[in-house]
Amino acid sequence: MEAEAFVPEGFAMGFFDSVGDFFSDAYDAVRGGVEETWNIFTEAANRLLGLPDLLVCLVGIHPRKKLRLRVLILRDEHGRALMSERDVLPAVELAKDVFDDQCEVDVLAVGDIMIRTLPDSAPVAALEVGCTWDAWWEDFGAAGQYFRDNHASGGFLGYARPVTVFIVREVRGRTGCSLGPLTDYVTVDVAGMANPTAPDGRPRILAHEVAHACGLPHDDDPNNLMEPNGPGTALGIWQECFFRNSRHVTYL
Repeated sequence: MEAEAFVPEGFAMGFFDSVGDFFSDAYDAVRGGVEETWNIFTEAANRLLGLPDLLVCLVGIHPRKKLRLRVLILRDEHGRALMSERDVLPAVELAKDVFDDQCEVDVLAVGDIMIRTLPDSAPVAALEVGCTWDAWWEDFGAAGQYFRDNHASGGFLGYARPVTVFIVREVRGRTGCSLGPLTDYVTVDVAGMANPTAPDGRPRILAHEVAHACGLPHDDDPNNLMEPNGPGTALGIWQECFFRNSRHVTYL
């Protein structure tokens, strides 16, 4: 009588778990690539179609536009919120004031909720994130999946898409990070939100990262909002108009 092959139950379960993890990771990577590609396409199309509006802005005509914003506070492994919603408010108010005063842009809540604390613990991959190339690589993994699953939705085919700010525990080596047109979200860490760097004593990092999401690069003028470490909140005319030309900043 021929003996039956015996496969330990634990081995079988581990094998199928590994296969499941592989396909889950592959799905996250493909989803991240598709969304980044779509975001680049819609950003380029919006900027091209918005050239007349950009030129009108450069000559000093600034009809009011809108930017929809959602700020989401993560919870740590123990379910504790990383910050209180009240403590986030000064940074949000600074962003609203800067974009209102200098860009003629109203920052609006998404669905009447500007600041919200997520109900469940976030994965460590989303609590502690990198920037630049690290952030780009992480967008194809568990962190990117978490941010995409939770960022605010809205707009039409990428136009008038909200910007979502995730308050994380740490942005390694920095206090905030944006992948610019690649994603609809930015990350800001607790240390950055607790640092009152603006002249009026409010944190400027949130406004800085939202401006990155709307296409603005760094600037070396310490009085400029886009100088990484300075206290400034000013924007030049070209920056104002380029910000207004983003797919996130619209008349809708």
